[in-house]
Amino acid sequence: MYEFDGFDWDQEKRKLILEIRALDISKDGLQVVSDPMAITAKSPQKGEERYKTTGMRRGKLYTVIHTPRNGKCRIITMRRAHKDEEEAYNEYNRT
Repeated sequence: MYEFDGFDWDQEKRKLILEIRALDISKDGLQVVSDPMAITAKSPQKGEERYKTTGMRRGKLYTVIHTPRNGKCRIITMRRAHKDEEEAYNEYNRT
């Protein structure tokens, strides 16, 4: 992944995700990215360098899309993990 000093997000996007998904990227997103068992992969987006991190929040898997910006981890969006992301997380953490 990349090194960063703190988190950042767009306040309007935060409100939108809170409204449509009942997820607060300023709190819930931080939990996912901070999960010690989370997995991070480069997102196949063109243009801006983006990453997707899949991790746990309250016993469920979520995926956070983020990018390095101005030395911080800027959270772009958050959603429930897709099936392939859940499988990758479980495979990576299988012991």
